[in-house]
Amino acid sequence: MKEKEGKIGIMLTLLLVGMLTLAFNIQQVKASGTIYIRADGSIDPLNAPIQRNGNIYTLTDNIISDTDGIVIERNNVVLDGAGYTVLGTGLHWDSKGIDLTGRSNITIKNVTIKTFWNGILLNSSSNNNIAGNNITANNECGVYLYYSSEYNSITGNNITANSWRGILLSSSSNNNIAGNSIKNNYCGIELHYSSNNSIAENSIKNNDWYGILLSSSSDNSITGNMFTNDGLGIGGSHGLYGNVVENNLVNGKPLVYLESVSSLKIENAGQVILINCDSIHVENLNLSHASVGIELWNTTNTKIAGNNITGNWCGILLYYYSEYNSVTGNNITDNRNGIMLSEWQSKYNSITGNNIISNGNGILLDYSSNNVIVGNNITESSYYGIYFVHDADYNIVTGNNITKNSRGIFFDSNSDYNWIIGNNITNNGDGIYWYWRFSNDNNKFYHNNFINNTNQIDNRLEDRTVNVWDNGYPSGGNYWSNYRDKYPNATEIDDSGIWNTPYVIDENNQDNYPLMNPYALEVVIVDNIPPEISVPIQEPSENIEAYQNVTVTVIVIDYGTGVQNVTLWYAINNDTTWIPLNMTEISTGTYQATIPGYEKDQWIQYKIIAFDNNANQAMNDNHGYCYIYDVIPEFLPLLVLSMSIATTLCTVAFRRRKKLFSIR
Repeated sequence: MKEKEGKIGIMLTLLLVGMLTLAFNIQQVKASGTIYIRADGSIDPLNAPIQRNGNIYTLTDNIISDTDGIVIERNNVVLDGAGYTVLGTGLHWDSKGIDLTGRSNITIKNVTIKTFWNGILLNSSSNNNIAGNNITANNECGVYLYYSSEYNSITGNNITANSWRGILLSSSSNNNIAGNSIKNNYCGIELHYSSNNSIAENSIKNNDWYGILLSSSSDNSITGNMFTNDGLGIGGSHGLYGNVVENNLVNGKPLVYLESVSSLKIENAGQVILINCDSIHVENLNLSHASVGIELWNTTNTKIAGNNITGNWCGILLYYYSEYNSVTGNNITDNRNGIMLSEWQSKYNSITGNNIISNGNGILLDYSSNNVIVGNNITESSYYGIYFVHDADYNIVTGNNITKNSRGIFFDSNSDYNWIIGNNITNNGDGIYWYWRFSNDNNKFYHNNFINNTNQIDNRLEDRTVNVWDNGYPSGGNYWSNYRDKYPNATEIDDSGIWNTPYVIDENNQDNYPLMNPYALEVVIVDNIPPEISVPIQEPSENIEAYQNVTVTVIVIDYGTGVQNVTLWYAINNDTTWIPLNMTEISTGTYQATIPGYEKDQWIQYKIIAFDNNANQAMNDNHGYCYIYDVIPEFLPLLVLSMSIATTLCTVAFRRRKKLFSIR
């Protein structure tokens, strides 16, 4: 009997505990919903787990909300989370953990904010302090500063695992972001059209896209940050100037960020960012897990060679009118994008002799035209070996091995007039793939070897495109490994090595002169980059006398076909007649010429013009002002000598008088 009563007692106890637990859970749900700190200082609803002491509001329990968490409508208050959590259900679009719209002089501290759309929203908010919080797993941003939110401080927070941005500043300036741990977000910090902000001494780690992204943002200071497995990125079409980026480390090595610098060799870096630069050498570096290994924005005549670039979102990015750059001999592996020429017409670049292996996309050309892609090994891309998108026109692709990619070459969004000539396109899922929504016309394909691709050409097109698939007879078209299976009765035309039956791709495309045997590739380096000319050295540099010769020396380098000739052109007294002088190569890459002496009172202007062996021209005319010197009048040396003698005599007299004075 006692045993039975004991069992009944235990059951009643468990039932009571269960009911209390249920009641507790129901109480938590009832306490959920948005809590307001009203403009008069009151708390709404009254039973919200917040204790007020003057202008200090302290959480006394966790808060769960399926809309906004806490909305503060009063300025000059402190919200102390006391270690509690403001938790969203993740179900409400545009929910805010803490909403500071229009607020100033608010401090948010010691609170965990998670699974809202935005953790903390500052909209037109100023002079607020966000310190010592855990802001995690929000669907968009951890902290979002929007529309002229200024003079706010975000310090000492853990901002982690937010789905889009850890911290986003949009049109917001003069804010301070310091001493935070920002990790495992899609992007750690983004500044979008925002200026005069300070980002300092943060630990920025394992963010999926960029650690920090500057998008059309100027005059910001980024100093002393530690990047691990991510780095800095730049984007946008304007406004990237005047940023101070100093003393940052990417995976323990310097983040090299240069604006408006010319003629420099970079020898040690964990990441390289070049803005408005010219003639920079980036060579023999290991640039890995840095978001972007090397990024160029409006940068020209730069050489990127011999680097090992791996594990980045993008290995090499040429952005916004980056032109006449050379990317050669690099090992580019395991990046989401190997090489990107992206947006706003990055043109006249050469990509030659690189190993581009196991990337998501090997080479991507986006709004970029007139580039050459020559002699690369592009293999094992999980998406596309070469990807043309958004009016990527007039590019040349030749002499490449494009093999074992999901798709060898992908054409998208009206990419026209490209030449695909003399490549091995082998063992891909699709050799060539056309995006079915857009036409991609007037591209030319010949002397390529299409071998053992699952689909040689994907022809599932909604709007059929029309392209050229041969170079006429007897030059011929392409080699197709499945030709004999499709056309078993075809024969050779007159011992030409060309089949007599066209290889039909679809009703608008066919190779009229298919090759019987694989084409032997000959890699032809297409050089479209002009030589580089240094600032001239003039001897004598000044005080040039009548009929005195002037020697001019420059260094000229060409990374393509080599220097053909260098000429100094000079004119006298702004005459429109320019006189050429052939410059002699006195040592490797060093050229010299002598301008003959002229009579007194003349002034001479000169410039240097160089051609390479592919007729690319470069000119150094001192940015349109030319280099100028004067031939001084004959009487000037005598006058200078007379003045020197007079000065000496005066000095001697002064010293004598001083001596006589001291004797007295």
